[in-house]
Amino acid sequence: MAPTLDEMSDDDKGEFGLKLFFELADLHGLLRDLDNLDMSGIIPFFQNAVTNLPDDYYTKHHQNCDICREVGEADVADDSIDLNTIALTAVVKVNHCGHVFHKACLHLWLKSQRINGRTGGGEKAGSCPKCRGVLIANKAHLPANMRPILNKLRTLVTRMNDQLSGVTGQHPTLGFIRNELDGVETQYRYHRTVLDTLQMEELDEEVFQVGPLFVDE
Repeated sequence: MAPTLDEMSDDDKGEFGLKLFFELADLHGLLRDLDNLDMSGIIPFFQNAVTNLPDDYYTKHHQNCDICREVGEADVADDSIDLNTIALTAVVKVNHCGHVFHKACLHLWLKSQRINGRTGGGEKAGSCPKCRGVLIANKAHLPANMRPILNKLRTLVTRMNDQLSGVTGQHPTLGFIRNELDGVETQYRYHRTVLDTLQMEELDEEVFQVGPLFVDE
């Protein structure tokens, strides 16, 4: 029978919680590794094909983002992008067509298109949200180290779930870790979808629209 928190000594509780926190940090490190894998051409696009504008651009020009319709901060889900690297107030202009968006919104839009564009979404993969001009047109590629990272992530998530299921009782620390673990599992499923989609594209040997405005080489 699983021990309750009340049956554990204070030292055991502290050691157990510390171990889980370290493993949670490892999970987030693996997620960062996955986010840094450039399989879509999005990273070089933002490095070379957009111009950064002042954060108060929309306020000064009495406009709003054509994706989220907000003026100040981008209205995106907290777990949809790495908010440690993209500020919600950041605004960019696409150099070719001149259309302006929150950087976070455009990043999420392109990310979603590059993953789902071939599955019947009706949009060109890697297109401008406003004019539908092709922004990134090369075929996405499957990084060689993506599968090992995902496998390691899945193993660690399973181990943490097993550890948590072995202890009964309520505690704020355990509640926090369980919530964090749920978020990690959501991100795992997302990256697993990316992997499956890219594998399909490699099998089909399809390429995106010819004549891109920006090509990731």
